[in-house]
Amino acid sequence: MKNKWITLILIASIFISSCGGATPTESLTGYESIPPAIPGEVVYIPFPVNITVDGDLSDWAGLPSQTVDTGSMLSPDPAENGSFSFSVASDAENFYITMQMPDKNIVAGKHGTDFWNEDSMEFYINASDNLNAGEYGLKMFQVNINAADIGNTDPTTLTITGVFSSDAKATGFVFKTEEGWGFEASVPLIDLVTVEHGKEIGFQSQINGATTLDRDVKLIWSKYDTADTSWQNPSLFGRGIFFELGRADIPQASPRVEVQPTAIPEKEAFMIPNVISVNQIGYFINAKKFASLVSDSASELDWQLQNNNGEVVLSGKTIVKGFDAASGDSIHLIDFSEFKT
Repeated sequence: MKNKWITLILIASIFISSCGGATPTESLTGYESIPPAIPGEVVYIPFPVNITVDGDLSDWAGLPSQTVDTGSMLSPDPAENGSFSFSVASDAENFYITMQMPDKNIVAGKHGTDFWNEDSMEFYINASDNLNAGEYGLKMFQVNINAADIGNTDPTTLTITGVFSSDAKATGFVFKTEEGWGFEASVPLIDLVTVEHGKEIGFQSQINGATTLDRDVKLIWSKYDTADTSWQNPSLFGRGIFFELGRADIPQASPRVEVQPTAIPEKEAFMIPNVISVNQIGYFINAKKFASLVSDSASELDWQLQNNNGEVVLSGKTIVKGFDAASGDSIHLIDFSEFKT
């Protein structure tokens, strides 16, 4: 009889464990369905995810996090801007992002509005129809969030800088962590992009690190940006792909075409004209009237005096005076004393 009770207890235990445990929680979140990122190339943006932007990262638990320790300027000290991590998510109305980095010596508020030159973090989005654009346009922006905002209490008053950063309408909180600092922010997606499974946007994330004063660390997620030029060329972004929780199909990134930004044409060389100096107060009617001409010419030069109508009222040749120690210029004199004012 005792053995029968043991058998019944074991069967009941197996039945309970098969119906309970972690399975219901996983099916509710669907986080296990999120595809792994392709480092430096593609990150999947899970949706719908319930995130409250309040500086408390507990609602990010279970979401994938990417760690970056590559870039154009590396830190020799892992505890001082040696890496950064980020996570992304969205719902139908907002894009969410959190970033953190180890930073034992936070440098903030030392360079005016040049936050790129001290401890700051950046993310970039290209939500336009041209993910291979070589120049910034509509629905493309860079958002720089700096350490000077640590402890902010109003999420709408972040000191945002970056290319077209005002278009992002980003809000969030900046906070200290045990190893450094971080932020949690959101960007409204209304009029920017329609969230749907497989929708692709350009995405980039970076950090600027200052060990003592000026920036001496630059870490970059996208492997296509090797020279810190994402602020000029959006085609160097990686890809962010919206992924609907629970889906089994994994959308792929579209083909890339890296584009060099349009070169700014160089200004054509031009000759600075000879400079004529006159008495700006005026001349007495019958007094001597001289003007000085800056010229390296060793020969006399022709000159003309014209009235307001462009008519020549007097002409002559300059008097070569040579080097003038007071001005450091080579001088010619123009004597137009014959003209009676």
